[in-house]
Amino acid sequence: MRFLMTTDGSRHAEGAVAYGSILANALGADVTLLGVVESPGESEIVEASLTRCQAILQGLEVRKMVRMGHADEEILRESERECYDLVVMGSLGARGLTRFLLGPTVTRVAKYARTSVLIVRGARNAISRVLICTAAPGERAQTKVAFAARIARAVKARATVMHVLDEVPLVDIEDKEMTVLTETLEAATPEAEHLRRCLAILKGKGVEGEAKFRYGLVEDEILAEAEEGGYDLVIIGAHAALGVEKYLLGDVASKVVDHAKVPVLVVRLRVGGS
Repeated sequence: MRFLMTTDGSRHAEGAVAYGSILANALGADVTLLGVVESPGESEIVEASLTRCQAILQGLEVRKMVRMGHADEEILRESERECYDLVVMGSLGARGLTRFLLGPTVTRVAKYARTSVLIVRGARNAISRVLICTAAPGERAQTKVAFAARIARAVKARATVMHVLDEVPLVDIEDKEMTVLTETLEAATPEAEHLRRCLAILKGKGVEGEAKFRYGLVEDEILAEAEEGGYDLVIIGAHAALGVEKYLLGDVASKVVDHAKVPVLVVRLRVGGS
């Protein structure tokens, strides 16, 4: 695999490199380390950060480069120039207007990158529990689960695969009251069948795991589960950006990226590929 790791000289960026090194070492990835200088006075800060990051990545194949410009634009430009499997970045802040819409740098990169992006928040030195969020049943969703399972297996993490239903099913009973019909893995529904297939994917990859449903607004339930479950990583899917509308409309992935208190890996499949 090929990773693009980024730093603007901040401690958040170096923390992201440290976290990303867990995955890079587990997967035997080649790493490109990109330092972004947004003004000439920051050159020494970024260079010093690159040196510290190289020390963190000791033992890995690392290529270093420095670019000058807006962080989001330079990261996106490099991510499209080479065929990377994953972009790793910390909680960088936007500095001024760019050609993109306003918002945090990480949100723009996660939304517009055409490859998977890992956004790191919080200090962690291990990945032992992974939450895999899966959306509508289908082959594309299962391919993303397979990618997530590869990550979990590499770091020897236990995985929970979760699907959120946006409303609780109801059923009439004899006395005309309404009662909740709880979705289970044994149910004869497309959602239950999808989770059974996802569990089979985990098992096939040698990953210990479980499946669960939650009910409510998708982003709210993902954020709640991520916090309540004590996960070290949340993995969520997103489609490759196509068309102007993707630049204007928010989606579940961007909301989770904005508000999650744990690292989030946005899995993006390229159109016509994985």
